Amino acid sequence: MFIILLYLLIGDPRYAHVRIDAVHYCELEVQLAAKRKRHSFFDRNGEAIDAPQVRLQLFMQTVRDSRDLGRMVLSLRMPYMTREASKAEIARTISVTPNIRYVDLPAGIYSDDASCLALKQELIGRCPDLRRMTYRHGAEGSFSQLPEARLWQNLEVLELSRLHIEPRLLRMGLASFPKLRDLTLDDLPWLDDSAFDLSDTLPPFPAVQRLTLRDTPNVTASGLAGVLSLPLNRKVLQYLT
Repeated sequence: MFIILLYLLIGDPRYAHVRIDAVHYCELEVQLAAKRKRHSFFDRNGEAIDAPQVRLQLFMQTVRDSRDLGRMVLSLRMPYMTREASKAEIARTISVTPNIRYVDLPAGIYSDDASCLALKQELIGRCPDLRRMTYRHGAEGSFSQLPEARLWQNLEVLELSRLHIEPRLLRMGLASFPKLRDLTLDDLPWLDDSAFDLSDTLPPFPAVQRLTLRDTPNVTASGLAGVLSLPLNRKVLQYLT
């Protein structure tokens, strides 16, 4: 029951891409649990087991016991409730997966929630090759520190949602990710065409393959046309939403 389900790269027998699945319980599970409880001295044997959380704990122990396996992990996926309830276990797991590129994270990571502070520190200190990150309302301080921090230089996908920052900080923060290719700007009513203006003192707005704007009412078609008409942006952009 507690076998960890590993979805591996074709032709690659290592722990490259790991997904911890939820368990589908049959209709008899309640009856079977009651029978186990009646025939056991320990009440805990009658309780339904959170299999995904146990599987995460087993995987955590495996990679911590063998650092070579930890270095092979490129992605780690898990159910929503598991990552929300297992912040400490995720932190201890990613502390030994230095090459990881993607990991399912609790929502509080993206808004700098205090309950995720230890996990965020592990991400910053132990996972330099992350490829996807989100900053939401509450993470304005973290975003403003990006130019000095030089985090995640290989980051490819970035979403900014409900952040309250100055356009100047937006440009400087975006410039911190030189390999950015997919950018989503969501629910930013302060954002206007000035964010795309050419400047001698600010980095240029990044040339990305995919640009998504949601709930940005002060960005106009002419403002977008101006930045997208630049040769580099015109050449790179493939998808505009």
